[in-house]
Amino acid sequence: MNRNLGGFTFRGFVVGFGLCLIVGVLIYRRFDFVQPAKSDDAAIMKISELETKFAAMQAQVDKLEARLNEAEARIQVTSQRNKTQKKRP
Repeated sequence: MNRNLGGFTFRGFVVGFGLCLIVGVLIYRRFDFVQPAKSDDAAIMKISELETKFAAMQAQVDKLEARLNEAEARIQVTSQRNKTQKKRP
């Protein structure tokens, strides 16, 4: 059977395997297989849209808080006036 294989021996197998391994390692080191992740444009657009909506809502909340503080201040002033007016008669 060795005659049909052309003198294929265990030593030839090890040398061939080693050569294939070395060539494979050299090819692997040569190329960069890291692929950059694609940015999901739809998600980025949605996030930016939600951020602008949040900023607008935050501005409305700030305005309402300012009006609430003014109303509370007016209530305190009128309640103090009512207390002083009740003491006079």
